[in-house]
Amino acid sequence: MPWGERTFGMAAQIDCFISYASPDFEAAARLHAFLVERGFSVWLDRERLRSGFDWYAHVKEAADTASLMLPVLTPLWQRSEWTKFETYAADRVIPLIFSGEWEEISTPPLQRFHFLQLDLTQRGGGWDSLESA
Repeated sequence: MPWGERTFGMAAQIDCFISYASPDFEAAARLHAFLVERGFSVWLDRERLRSGFDWYAHVKEAADTASLMLPVLTPLWQRSEWTKFETYAADRVIPLIFSGEWEEISTPPLQRFHFLQLDLTQRGGGWDSLESA
């Protein structure tokens, strides 16, 4: 099993949960690959959910038990009710800006994590910070 993963209910205990709006899948997939290459156990819906799963229960359990929530912030993330459902209850969140400005794409519940935000709109600085976080 990958680092930090153990069986827990329907889902496995995971290091990171990626919350993203469906049209932003390419950004989420890049983030997933980046983290997996570095040995993290990562929950990404298209990697973990299978036909016939009770997807709501699996998403909820994974979001509730993940060690870290990583929202892929874009204007689309902000408008999705599902991304908010996944993210708002998390205790440990690192908001990742993929498109837009913090003031325009964040939501009031994310304001408590403003000091942790990482701007990943440019390759380099933010990605390096994410690796060391």
